[in-house]
Amino acid sequence: TRVAPVASAISVSMTEASKDGEASWSTLLSSSTASRSAGLHGHGIRAGQLVAVVLPRSVDLVVAQLAVQQAGAAHLPIDPDYPEDRVAAMLQDARPAGVLTHSALAGRFPGALLTDDPAPHGQPAAPRPAVTPDHPAYTIFTSGSTGRPKGVVTPHRGLAALATAQAERLAVDDDSRVLQLASPSFDASVMETLMALATGATLVVPEPGPLAGALLGETIARRRVTHALIPPTALTGLEPDGLDHLRTLIVGGEACTAPLAARWAPGRRMVNAYGPTEATACVTMSAPLAPGATPPIGTALHGVRTHVLDSLLRPVPPGATGELYVAGPGVAQGYLGRPRLTAERFTAEPGGPPGSRMYRTGDLVSRAPDGSLLHHGRADDQVKIRGFRVEPGEIVAALQARPEIRAAAVVLRQDDPAGPRRLVAYLVPSAREDASEATGAEESPAPPDTTSLRAALARVLPDHMVPSAFVTVPALPVTANGKLDRDALPAPDFGAATGDTAPEGPVEEALAVLFAEVLALSSVGAEDNFFTLGGDSILSLQLVARARAAGLRLTPREIFEQTSVRALAALVADREPEPAAERPALPDTGPAPLTPIMRWIAERTGPTDRFSQSMLLTLPPGIEPATTAEVLDAVLRHHTVLRARIDLAAGTFEIPQAGPAAVPVLDEGGPGRTANPEALAAEVDELAARLDPARGVMVAARSYPGDATHPGRLLLVIHHLAVDGVSWRILLDDLAQAWSDITRRRPPGLPPVATSFRAWAHALGRQTTARAAELPLWNGILAAPDRLPAPGVPEGETPALGTVAEARHLVRTLGGDPTRALLTGAAERHGARVQDLLLAALARAVREWSGRDRVDLAAHVEGHGREQQIEDGADLSRTVGWFTSLYPVRLTATAEESPGDTLARTRDHLERLPDSGIGYGLLRYADRRAEPDAEGADRRAEPGAEGADRRTAPVAEGADGPGAPLIAFNYLGRFSTEPTAGGAAWTPAPEAGVLGGAIDDALAMAHAVEVNALTRDTPEGPRLDTRLTWSPAALDETAAHALADCWQRAL
Repeated sequence: TRVAPVASAISVSMTEASKDGEASWSTLLSSSTASRSAGLHGHGIRAGQLVAVVLPRSVDLVVAQLAVQQAGAAHLPIDPDYPEDRVAAMLQDARPAGVLTHSALAGRFPGALLTDDPAPHGQPAAPRPAVTPDHPAYTIFTSGSTGRPKGVVTPHRGLAALATAQAERLAVDDDSRVLQLASPSFDASVMETLMALATGATLVVPEPGPLAGALLGETIARRRVTHALIPPTALTGLEPDGLDHLRTLIVGGEACTAPLAARWAPGRRMVNAYGPTEATACVTMSAPLAPGATPPIGTALHGVRTHVLDSLLRPVPPGATGELYVAGPGVAQGYLGRPRLTAERFTAEPGGPPGSRMYRTGDLVSRAPDGSLLHHGRADDQVKIRGFRVEPGEIVAALQARPEIRAAAVVLRQDDPAGPRRLVAYLVPSAREDASEATGAEESPAPPDTTSLRAALARVLPDHMVPSAFVTVPALPVTANGKLDRDALPAPDFGAATGDTAPEGPVEEALAVLFAEVLALSSVGAEDNFFTLGGDSILSLQLVARARAAGLRLTPREIFEQTSVRALAALVADREPEPAAERPALPDTGPAPLTPIMRWIAERTGPTDRFSQSMLLTLPPGIEPATTAEVLDAVLRHHTVLRARIDLAAGTFEIPQAGPAAVPVLDEGGPGRTANPEALAAEVDELAARLDPARGVMVAARSYPGDATHPGRLLLVIHHLAVDGVSWRILLDDLAQAWSDITRRRPPGLPPVATSFRAWAHALGRQTTARAAELPLWNGILAAPDRLPAPGVPEGETPALGTVAEARHLVRTLGGDPTRALLTGAAERHGARVQDLLLAALARAVREWSGRDRVDLAAHVEGHGREQQIEDGADLSRTVGWFTSLYPVRLTATAEESPGDTLARTRDHLERLPDSGIGYGLLRYADRRAEPDAEGADRRAEPGAEGADRRTAPVAEGADGPGAPLIAFNYLGRFSTEPTAGGAAWTPAPEAGVLGGAIDDALAMAHAVEVNALTRDTPEGPRLDTRLTWSPAALDETAAHALADCWQRAL
C-alpha cells in the first residue's frame, strides 16, 4: 500500500555485472512483478500462503518478493549461499506452498518456479487478492539457542509503520540512493528495500556476494550511495574519507561504540537503529549521533511501545537496567510451527490495549533522562570463566579504548575438548600514520605489543577477564548479515609464540617440560612468557603443583612476577628441593579427621543441624521433575562430601560408599512459593529442617514448576559443612554439564575431582607439625591490647554475646564512583589487594569509632582456605567442601597518620602471614581429643592461651582463649547482579540474589561485631555492600550505626 502512490518514481540501480543503468518502475518492476504474480496465481498460490524465494541479492530478488506480495502470499527469503543442510531444514520447517528461484539453482529445488523462465503468452493477470493488515507479509528464519533455526512470521501491519518512520527519521526522498547490502535472509534487507520502494528512492543493488572493506567503500563511492545500513563490524574495515555522497549512515545489528560514532558521525547523519526480527526489524532509532559518549539505541518509532521490566514484569525505575519488551503493530505473529516457543517469548502486554502482546527481546537496557534507551548487552551474551560471568563487551570496550587498536572482538574458545576454555581477543591494529606519510605508500599496521596490552588490561579488569591470547587480524570477519563471523576467527596458535632459545641445565629443562604440559604445547623456549603462551591464574596453580611434585619450590605470585622458564629457574636453583613424598592415593571413601573449621563450629554452644547455604536456580524450560532428579543425583554422586556423615558432638567424619539416600533429596513444590523473599525464606527454613549431617543428610532440594513465560526453579539447601562459596560455582557448572549430557542421551561425564575433600582433610593433619614455628606469630597477634574498643564500654568487659536469634543487622552501600576509585584506583596506586584496603579501612573506622588516639586490636578474618600449595600435588580447583580458614590479624591505626600509612602497615602485616593464615587453625586444634578427659577438662594446642607451649595449652573463655577476637571481617568477593543473570538455566534465579541460607536460632554468636562485605557489578558500575551484624548484649543500636558511619567514611 505504500508502494503504489510513488510507483512511477521508484527505480532500481543495477551493477555493470548485470545491466548498467537504472530501470524505472514502469519499465521493469510493474510489468515483471505483475507477470510473476500471475504465474504464482496460476500455480495455485493464494493469500496467506508462504512462498520461498531462493535468490541472491539482485533485481530478480526484488521483483520476486514484490510478486509474492502482489499474489497475497508471504515470502520466505533464503540466501542460496547458506549451507545446503540449513536451507533444507528451513524448507522442512516452513513447508512453503511454492519455491521461486532461477535456472542456475533449479537442480537444487526440483519443481521450483523459475524467475528467468519466459512468461506464458496470453497469461491472464492475477485477481487482486483479499489481503488484510494481519496477513503474513514475510517469514525470516533466525538462529535458535538450541541450534534449530526458527521462522519469524511478520504481518503487513508493521511494514507501514516502519516505512513511515524511515522516511521521517532518515531523510529519505526521491533523490536518495539506498544501498541493498544485507543478505536476503537477514531482516535488514526488509528495511533497505522498504526504505527505497516506499519513498520513491533508488535502490542500489550491487552484484551478489560478500561486500566489505575496500570493496564496500568503492561501491558506495562509485554508485553515489546516499543511504546505507551497515553493521558496526563491517564499518571497522572502512574509512569515511571519499564517501561524500553518503549523507545518512544507519548502524544496527550490533552495539555501536563511541569510537565508531566519533569516526563516522562528522559530516553526515549517523543514526543508531535497533530492532529484533520479531518486531519488524526496527523498533527504535537514535537522534543523529555526535562524537562523545556511547550512542543510545534511541526512542521508539511511531506506534511502538517499549517497556523496561524486571524479572517479575514490573517497570524498573528510570536509569535502572531491565529487560526490554516491545509492543505495537510491528510485533510478529510468532514462530512458525513453534507454539510453545511463541508463548515463551510473546506475552500479554500489561496495561496495553485488549489482546495486545509484547515481545521479550532478551536485551538489557536502561532509560536515560531524555527518554532514549541505552543498551547494556544481551542477557544471554555472558560467558563463564572459572565460575565467573563475563560480559565480552566490557573487555572489547577496554581494548578499543587503546589508541593502537582500531577494532576488537573477544570470544570464549575451547579448541581442544580436553583443554582449557580461554578468552581470546582478536585485534585489528590502528594504521600507522607516520609510516604511511614517510613512505607515501600504504603499509600494514604493526601488531600491538601484547605484553604491554596485557599489563594495561590487568589494570582495569579482574584477572579472569584478561584474555589468554591476543590474535592480530587485518579485519574482523563478518557473515552475510554483516555481523561478526565467529566461526571464521582463527584459532590462536600458542605454539607460534614459542621461541627457539633452548633451556639450559636440568632445572630449566624440567620447568620447560612443565610449562609445555600445563599449556598443552609440544615445547617451550627458555625465554617464553607463560601468559603470552596462554597461561592464566588457574593454570599457574597447576604449574605450581606440578613443579612442587617435581621438587621445585614455586609460588603463584612468583609465576606472575617472573614469567619465563629462565627467570623462574634462577629463583629455584639455590632452593632446597622438596621431592614429592611417595604416598599411595587415598580412597575417596572412609573416615577422615574433622578439619579446623569444623572443630570451630563444633565449639559453639547450641545446635548446628540447620547451619546451611542455599541457592535458588533457574531450571531449563520444560524440564521434567524426573530429569531434574536425574541431573541432581549425578552431581551428588560425583562429589562425595555431599553424602558425608559428620557428627560434631562425637568428633567423627566419614565418607560412605555411594548408595540410596537416607531420605529423598528432591521433592516438588507448588507454583509461586518462591515469588517473594518471605516465601523463599520459609521454603529454605523448611528444607533446612530436614538436614541431619550425622546421618549423612547434607542436601535437601525442591523443584517448582514453570509456565510459558517463566522457567521453573530449583531450590538447593546444602549443609555448610559440605559447601562454601567456591563450591557453588563448581556445582552450577556440573549441573549444567550433567543436564547437557542427559539431554544428549549419554551418561553424565563430569570433570574429575583431582584431590578429594577426604584426602585434603588428611593432608591438613599432616601439616600441623611443620607449622609449629608459627606459634609465636599467632600468639603475638592475639596479644593485641584492644578487643572491642567501643565508645563508652570499659575495656576488659566481655558480656555474654547471646544467640543468633538475638543478633541485629544493618546494610550500607558505597556508591559506584567511590567503589571504583577504591577497588581500582587505590589498589593500583598503593600496590594493594582489595583485602588489604578493606582491612585498613576497618582499622581506621574502629579508631574513629572508639574516640581514642590509637587502637590496636585483633580481628578474625575468613579466607577461602584452598591453599593447595601447602600439599605437594594437591589440586582443589574441582573439589566441593567447606574449606574456609579462620585466622586473626592485627589491626592498628592512629588519629595522626594518613590512610596510606595505615594501609602500608596493614599490607605489610598481611604479607607476613604464611599461606593466608591456614596454619593458625591447624595449630589451634592440634592434638584435639574427641572427648573430654576423665576430669572433664578439654585439652588442645592453643595459640593465645597463657603458658602455651608447642604441644598443648588450656582453653580459657570463648572459642579462642582469652585473646579471642570480638570483631570479625569477611570479604566475599565480586559478584554479577545483572537483573536477568538468572535467565540462563542452572544459574541463580534473579529474584533471589546470589546466596542464602539458614542457621539455628539457638546457636551462640561467635563475635560481638561481624562485618561482611561484597562487591556487586551492576550496569551502573560496581557497588560495595557491607552487612554489619552485632550482638545487642555488646553494642546498642546507636553504637552500631555509628560504627557503620565510620566505616563508610573510612572507605
